[in-house]
Amino acid sequence: MDFNKEFHRWGLDDSVMAELMSFIVRGYNIYLANRIQDLNVTPGQIRFILLLNVNENASQEELAHQLLLSRGTAAKTLRKLDDENIIQRTIDPQNRRKYGVVLTDKGKEIAEKIEKIDKDWEKSIYEHFEGDNKEVIKDVLKKLAISSMKTIQDERIDRKDFPFMDYHPRAKFHHHRGHFNFRRF
Repeated sequence: MDFNKEFHRWGLDDSVMAELMSFIVRGYNIYLANRIQDLNVTPGQIRFILLLNVNENASQEELAHQLLLSRGTAAKTLRKLDDENIIQRTIDPQNRRKYGVVLTDKGKEIAEKIEKIDKDWEKSIYEHFEGDNKEVIKDVLKKLAISSMKTIQDERIDRKDFPFMDYHPRAKFHHHRGHFNFRRF
């Protein structure tokens, strides 16, 4: 299939930037869903696993905040990961209501597999850029992401609890029912 022709046929040549980015994200999500079937995890759980792989022993509340999720959503996801022996939760002796979360050996193996899947996806994407520098493309995407976050920040300038100020680089956006969750937890 010639996707250049299909893109034109679908009338997407004049798409706005958000629509183009949406195609990238949808393509990645479909790729990811197909590749993780044997790992017994969901795309929503992957964000926790990758974040815990670089941020060992984070609290449940920190994870919710860094992933821009409610504490309830984080607790539910972590409970499922705990049931699958992917994470281990420990109670903080100083504050019995606070849990520390770490990956188990099984969780670390899954994290390695997910990182390989991510690298494979990037490699397959870059194969279609003849002569284009991978670093230039990444730099453009990074600038777009930063610009997007600044736009949101400008719209919410009166809020002191803007969550992107300490947003973790391995965290992924959470989109729920058409609205991003911007509350600080």
